[in-house]
Amino acid sequence: MAYSQYYGKSGDYIKEIQKLLNDKGAGLSVDGVWGDETERAYQQLGSITASSSLGGSSVSTRQNSYGLSYYDYTAPSDAQLLERAQAAVSGEYDAMLAAEEEKAQRLTEALQRSISALDPAYQQRLDLLEEQFNETREYLANDALKRGMGRSTHYLGMVDKASDKHLTMVDRINQEYRDQVDAINQEILDVQRDLLSNKGMISAKQQSAMRKYLDQLMEDRDDRILAMVKYNNSVRETELALAAKASSSSRSGGGRSSGSSGKSSSGYSQSVQTEWARLTKPGKIAFFDQIADELYSKDRSLYSKLKNDVASYRKQGYFAAVNKEYNYYTDTVKPYRYTGPR
Repeated sequence: MAYSQYYGKSGDYIKEIQKLLNDKGAGLSVDGVWGDETERAYQQLGSITASSSLGGSSVSTRQNSYGLSYYDYTAPSDAQLLERAQAAVSGEYDAMLAAEEEKAQRLTEALQRSISALDPAYQQRLDLLEEQFNETREYLANDALKRGMGRSTHYLGMVDKASDKHLTMVDRINQEYRDQVDAINQEILDVQRDLLSNKGMISAKQQSAMRKYLDQLMEDRDDRILAMVKYNNSVRETELALAAKASSSSRSGGGRSSGSSGKSSSGYSQSVQTEWARLTKPGKIAFFDQIADELYSKDRSLYSKLKNDVASYRKQGYFAAVNKEYNYYTDTVKPYRYTGPR
């Protein structure tokens, strides 16, 4: 079985759909949770409200036998609303992310160029140092020849001393170079770390904005479903009332023409009041709809009183009980079907 788009959802609009399904005999618990029982009832009985299509949002109407129009609303799915929310907020935040990427790229390239610029400067220093060392070594050799020392121990010691000094200075220059390169590379790492941090904050803001937008879209959709359901529910109640009046008129008309009611006006009024005392408010609304024409013809005073009572119940938000199995009599032991304020 393919599940409807409402399966697993909850909310006030689910309660309204459950009430409509109960009007069609489902006998569901109106808890606002669309579980297996609600899904089965929906699949078996159908709905006069939102369809279970995954297509785009649409509204259409259809008429019942009394010429009253029901609305069919195909609601957008959660996935479609999520797609809309992402599209709505992505432009601004994608631009912010791109700007951060560009900034980081620009800084990284500048730092890498500064590393490249170090090479010729340090190489020039090393070349100069090497040139000075060669000059020193040549000077010492010439000086030794003038003095007739040749490759004496003194001369070799002077050369070794000059060589040690040269190597020490080379090591110092190389260490300076490595320190500067390491410092620049650390700056590059800091740029990348800042980029990741900024992208994380922007993404978090984007998710928050998208979630807020999505919540509003879902709220708007659910409000629309609820409005459709309530409207269709009122049409349903009108339809039932018209059907009850038509049935009552048929019965009472036949009784008057045949003269076979067998009841005095007083006896009839007493039986109505006795029955009235047993009924719940939804039951009283349904009962009055059934007997209104006959009661009007036999006891206008009682008719006016009960009519005012029913009008008061309707203002309180009560609907007529659809059948006597549920919430009709105050002493009923049948399962409860909610027909109170919606």
